[in-house]
Amino acid sequence: MKRKQDDIPRSALVPQSSPESERPRIPRAGEAGSDGPGSTGAAADVVRSVVLGNRLLFAPLAGIADPAVRVVARMFGAGPLMSEMVSAHGVARGKSKELVQQTGLVDLEHPLAIQLVGSDPLMMAKVAVMAVARGADSINLNMACPARKIVHGEKGSALMKDPPRAREIMVAVREAVQAPVTVKIRAGWDAESVNCVPFSVMAEEAGMAAVIVHPRTRAQGFSGRADWSLIGAVKDAVRIPVVGNGDIRTPDDAARMVETTGCDAIMIGRGALGRPWLFRQVGRRLGWEVPPVQPPPQAEAAVGGTEAIDLDAAEAGVRTELARLIRLQVGLALRYKPELLVVNEIRKHMIWYSKGMPDSAKFRAKVHTANDVPALWALVDEFFRDV
Repeated sequence: MKRKQDDIPRSALVPQSSPESERPRIPRAGEAGSDGPGSTGAAADVVRSVVLGNRLLFAPLAGIADPAVRVVARMFGAGPLMSEMVSAHGVARGKSKELVQQTGLVDLEHPLAIQLVGSDPLMMAKVAVMAVARGADSINLNMACPARKIVHGEKGSALMKDPPRAREIMVAVREAVQAPVTVKIRAGWDAESVNCVPFSVMAEEAGMAAVIVHPRTRAQGFSGRADWSLIGAVKDAVRIPVVGNGDIRTPDDAARMVETTGCDAIMIGRGALGRPWLFRQVGRRLGWEVPPVQPPPQAEAAVGGTEAIDLDAAEAGVRTELARLIRLQVGLALRYKPELLVVNEIRKHMIWYSKGMPDSAKFRAKVHTANDVPALWALVDEFFRDV
């Protein structure tokens, strides 16, 4: 049914956003200037620009979507970005490494949401304040992660089974920060307890600025198909923006989701791995604004060139341009992570970029032999050359 609806010098990375003092203040729920759920006033406009942007959101893929990956996604049309999930428990107890790394390129990522996972309302509120102080434009509450180690701590999607506790967290965080707070949820815990609709209504009442719906249950994990009809049911039940997530791998997938659910925005995750240009392809398909975005000023220092990366050529699979894109991603990551960690993490991205190319199987075997950046460059220059 159709509905309406080498390292980059520090000086090379020039901030792309206004200082904190110049950013629009988001009124808290109940304050003067707060327009309430589903409103169309000035505060709601600010929330929509920060939370929805061009309506093409990049999913917070744990262990994958670090700041460098997110900046590359932004180059290809991704709108609001979201960090990998940050453990509120760890940060509140002094282990701030996660939060520091996730804000390592914050000046290049606005609008950026920091996603928090936890079960203690006060800890979640405390770390939300810290995240905003480090430059986050909004906070997202992870109530969707199905990982065993997360749900065993009564966090992530386990909160779908405990709406009262979930609401306490929402209210505590919303009252603690002067920034929009959103929540990411699943269909429910299992097929017998699908509760995303009442849960979303509760989230709206608790002051959430938007709800992101991944319509699989925790029991499904990432298997089976996402039930998009649940996104539509949530959209019918609330006035706040609804973001649809799950099974978007092509521009046509995105168009079908928007047409059948009426969602206000979409969130793309694994479908963009090795294909960050999927965002601009979806934007063209839907007619949504995707302005051209070049790498950060003078970031060509990372790729040893003098010209900006040719985004059209990269999308077309021109190998030399993909090599420059990988070099940029590595150079950005070296700003906030040690070399060995960067090398270990970039391997999977290099494999994704090479998927479907001739001799990619041999390349995948070689990738795991690289233990430092020079060795990476040798592999990149050998494989991603014009043939």
